[in-house]
Amino acid sequence: MKYAGAAYLIWLGFKELFGSSYIRDIEGGLPARNRRVPIDKQYHVYDAIWHDTSLLGRPLAWQGVPDAKQLLAVCNLIFNHLDSAILKGYQIFSGEQLQAKLYSIEHCTNLREVIDDFVLHRRATDSVSDAVELSLRFLRKYVGYTFPQSLMAISHIQSDVSRKIGQEPGNYEFYAAKVESLFMERGLFALDEYGIPPETGMRIAPVGRKFPTLDSAIDLIARMDPRGVELTKFERDLIDDLRASLLL
Repeated sequence: MKYAGAAYLIWLGFKELFGSSYIRDIEGGLPARNRRVPIDKQYHVYDAIWHDTSLLGRPLAWQGVPDAKQLLAVCNLIFNHLDSAILKGYQIFSGEQLQAKLYSIEHCTNLREVIDDFVLHRRATDSVSDAVELSLRFLRKYVGYTFPQSLMAISHIQSDVSRKIGQEPGNYEFYAAKVESLFMERGLFALDEYGIPPETGMRIAPVGRKFPTLDSAIDLIARMDPRGVELTKFERDLIDDLRASLLL
């Protein structure tokens, strides 16, 4: 395994601290699968799982959608070992607060509720526009990008540890995909690529209807009557522009 610069020195330090057999457990491919997560952070997560018996088994060995205790376990690992500096910038100071934010996004009727919460609890030095910008950055950059990567890094690491001790591993791919799309139907979320914001996508979607693909969401745009949905003029213009482009 080859590392560059400081990463190589960190690897040597862990090798000296934990021994060659311990490091060999991770050298089988975890750093490559978690290539966007710094290698020193991967080792800290591995060490935390390996030495905390309360995490082994049900708290981490889940698939599909986690229950409250399982989600809290991974949120604590993410906050304590991977993303604390980033999360503090969003005024999230614990795994419990990260879990609460995820639940608020999952159960909101529209993303404006999440934005309003950021505005309500903004720093004294922040303006309303600052808080709105921060909330949008949190949704797009952290929840929709960084968190799924951190979650899958933990998924790979716990899977490796579980197999070493003969336990059934968890797999977080399904939940990571749900978070990545902000708990929306994936087709609706993908409309963002065509200029339709996620909040607008949530508003135009008929209740109970599924949109698993981008094509299904595009079909909704093509067939819908915008007059039957409460939209701002800006949102109507976005939809009209997309509908016009579909006719070209």
